[in-house]
Amino acid sequence: MSKYIFDTCVWIDLYGHYPRETFEGLWENLDILLNDGSVVSSSEVLREIGKRDDLILAEVKKIAHLFRKPTIEEMSIAKEIVNKYQYIVKKKSINNGNPEADAFVIAMAKKSNGIVVTTEELKPNAQKIPNVCKDLNIECLHFHDFFKKENWKFKNSK
Repeated sequence: MSKYIFDTCVWIDLYGHYPRETFEGLWENLDILLNDGSVVSSSEVLREIGKRDDLILAEVKKIAHLFRKPTIEEMSIAKEIVNKYQYIVKKKSINNGNPEADAFVIAMAKKSNGIVVTTEELKPNAQKIPNVCKDLNIECLHFHDFFKKENWKFKNSK
């Protein structure tokens, strides 16, 4: 089974816009992937979410074991990414000491031959996750394309 590396925005969308009581089928399917280790994320993503003080942070803390610390090799890859794609890290974040997870998410996928899942869109001449992944030959899916790849279909079941 594929290993997916979720970006920060995916967790925020999931917990912010897809409540379990309304989207039961999505969560049943996702829980299987979360429990079997098919979905992971970087500890830097958890640090980004940690800047929040809301339901999203509370929910993500329950699955904190899925947010893995970067290995030495992943840190080296992330450094290469930041050196090559300088705008993937916002200067404001550097100046304020805020976490920036994008390079770590991409590095984790590169090291594990995983698939990055994000809500970001491929934009011409941008240094966004999908652009960097494309340039580095790393598979990258929009969150909704992740559903398609997993063959998940949801319908109203009143």
